[in-house]
Amino acid sequence: MRNDRRSRRAGLRQQPLPSQLPSSCFACAARPLNQASIESVLPISQVNVYTQTMKKRVYVETSVFSLYHDRRAESSYRREITRNWWRDERRSYDVFTSLFAVQEVGDPSYPGWEKVLAMARRLPLLEVTPDISGIVKVYIENQLMPADDVGDAAHLAIASYHSVDYLLTWNCRHLANANKFEHIRRINRRLGLLTPELVTPELLFGEDAHDRQGD
Repeated sequence: MRNDRRSRRAGLRQQPLPSQLPSSCFACAARPLNQASIESVLPISQVNVYTQTMKKRVYVETSVFSLYHDRRAESSYRREITRNWWRDERRSYDVFTSLFAVQEVGDPSYPGWEKVLAMARRLPLLEVTPDISGIVKVYIENQLMPADDVGDAAHLAIASYHSVDYLLTWNCRHLANANKFEHIRRINRRLGLLTPELVTPELLFGEDAHDRQGD
């Protein structure tokens, strides 16, 4: 199954990776407002008021869609957590995915693809720009992600390029892995990118939800 997954992801690459990144590719990119950009245009007295009204932005990677619909007994805990987060917590955030993710789960060989695809299509999409391929290439060249499975690198590149707050995933080997966080941040700093928090749905419940679960 993993070899099939790699083949599907490889087929999603629509263009060859560039040999090098243009020096200006990030400077001219349209980015969403973040704390730094807000402070540059608003008086300090207004920054806290403005940022407190902004929802955090979450990029949902394909494993979350898959676990929501996974009926295997060994997946029951993660399935329940995923469904609870989707039902109770999702509206507290601005939630996105990407065309790359939609194409990946839309392959008929993908497990449960029809239900997974319908779920992914309900979310707004972050743009996959030509610069994303360059970022993926840098990740692979620096051994941040495996060269034979470009999908994980692509999801991280999309989330980082668009400066989202969280990348939501159940991939605890290549993404939500504390042993890799510093390496990811170091490479992204060199590229001038912010690094999202890489979390599973279990780590993105509000305090009230944890209190209810403890009752």
